Amino acid sequence: MSWDLELLGLNKLKSGALYMFIAPFLLIVAVILIVVTGFVSAFFSQNNNLPTSPSSGLPVITPSQAGGLLAGLTVGAILAFISLILSLVGIFSIRSGFGNLSYKVRDVEIGKTGTTLIIVNIILSFILPIVILLFAFLAPSSFNPIDFSLFYDGIQIILLILGVIGNILIGIGYYRVGNIYGSDATRIGGILIATIILSIVGFILAYIGLGGIINKIRSGGQPVSQGTYYPQPPYVQPAIYQEGGQGILTSQGVLNFQVYSTVPATLILAFIEGVNISTSTIWPQSIPPNQITNVTAKFTPIQVTPNAQYRVRVTALVNGVTTDFVVIAVGT
Repeated sequence: MSWDLELLGLNKLKSGALYMFIAPFLLIVAVILIVVTGFVSAFFSQNNNLPTSPSSGLPVITPSQAGGLLAGLTVGAILAFISLILSLVGIFSIRSGFGNLSYKVRDVEIGKTGTTLIIVNIILSFILPIVILLFAFLAPSSFNPIDFSLFYDGIQIILLILGVIGNILIGIGYYRVGNIYGSDATRIGGILIATIILSIVGFILAYIGLGGIINKIRSGGQPVSQGTYYPQPPYVQPAIYQEGGQGILTSQGVLNFQVYSTVPATLILAFIEGVNISTSTIWPQSIPPNQITNVTAKFTPIQVTPNAQYRVRVTALVNGVTTDFVVIAVGT
């Protein structure tokens, strides 16, 4: 297992935990802001001798008060929207992290399954109301509000169950990561995440624990493994290597090279040594056997010295086992 792929997975789990802490915090702030704005508006309406409407007899809000109310509601809505975006980013980051680690430890795949349930929950929560509104608009004669209300409530219950199960599975995934690497903070964080009610605290602890795990690995410490690792094959790994001369690395972060493998292989990660940047954006990822394949890896833009040689370590999955090979590229 490549340490780079392992660290990439742990870092994604860590950043995902951070997003999943910030998102509900912003949502709570948004709700408080909207509620407080409503209370303040009601207070001023009842206690400041506002002019009343001749037709309804209700207080008329002044333009300045209306502006303050609108500003409060707008800020609250913006915070709620940011919270939603951060939640999505966090879920996909966690999913990617569990996916990277699952190349080494099968136990954590349950966390990736949990993120799948959460993503399905989010998608259906947005699509379902739109479908109902479209049906009501396109076929009003067949639309029965009572029946659709019962149908909608039933679907909401199913989505709630999916969300709860997904959250529990994510918590179990974090717990197992903590168990594998001997991190009490991550273990406890996983338990709290699974409780849902204390998930915010759980993600904070998981973030702290994962930071310790990452620092330990970077300093050369070995993890305390209690997971189920992929078995190592008794035979020599099939050869996969660079072919066709040196590759080309541009300042736009594009690396072009050729690779040859004796068996089907999957390219997972590319890491430029010395520059210390990596990417999983590689095309094609699937390498057919016994033929030379042109490969392109896309990094972030970097400063490249023309005609200088760069050493790139590429991680590949071959017969269920990860292996590294070196690509030599020339800067252009």
